[in-house]
Amino acid sequence: MPHFWVVAIASVADILIFCSLLSLLFQFIWLFSSMIADSIVYVSCR
Repeated sequence: MPHFWVVAIASVADILIFCSLLSLLFQFIWLFSSMIADSIVYVSCR
């Protein structure tokens, strides 16, 4: 039975790492899109 626990802990760790990378990716996309929107607003309102 210890082998099952090792696999379960490893899969949970993989899921957590994947979720954290996904949230970082979404934050990067959000920052990038907000920068683009700000530049568009700046150019159109100038």
